[in-house]
Amino acid sequence: MLECVSIYCDDYSAGKIAGAYALKMGHTVAGTIFPEGVVWDRFNGFVEAFTSGGGQCPENFRWTVTFDHEIMTGEISRMAHGRKLPTLFYCFADNVMFPAIKAFAQNNLRVPEDVSLIGADNLYWGKYATPAFTTVDLNEELFAVKLLEAVKHVVDGGEPYQLAVPVRLIERETVLKI
Repeated sequence: MLECVSIYCDDYSAGKIAGAYALKMGHTVAGTIFPEGVVWDRFNGFVEAFTSGGGQCPENFRWTVTFDHEIMTGEISRMAHGRKLPTLFYCFADNVMFPAIKAFAQNNLRVPEDVSLIGADNLYWGKYATPAFTTVDLNEELFAVKLLEAVKHVVDGGEPYQLAVPVRLIERETVLKI
């Protein structure tokens, strides 16, 4: 894509930041909850950072779910039922955290006391949830600004370039320090 202008959210770095934070908080075994049938850069970044830092992310806790929240809640609840779980799950997005919290509660597990969660997107309602979501902010407002700048750049005949919009971790209440 060197011949065009490309503005993108750095999903890979989002995963790496989440993996490094999980390790920093003392978690040594983690799972993931991601949509079925899709390989995401943020998944790869998380697994790479977490495992290269000494953590384990066992295949049997790399859960795939549907996008329908009601069905997702049931899927997570069934996968969690009666199992010794990792202390942390990295979720594809903040909107996966509500079904995860409910599913874990159906199994008498509390977030973050029994299972910690990290999401991505920093959706506005995550800060009002109980517990408030620890998340990776994909900086969507800056993304929109940079996208508009890129359109103007192309219209003005500017040279191709690539820009990864930086991401950052927002520490809130869904991750317990071990």
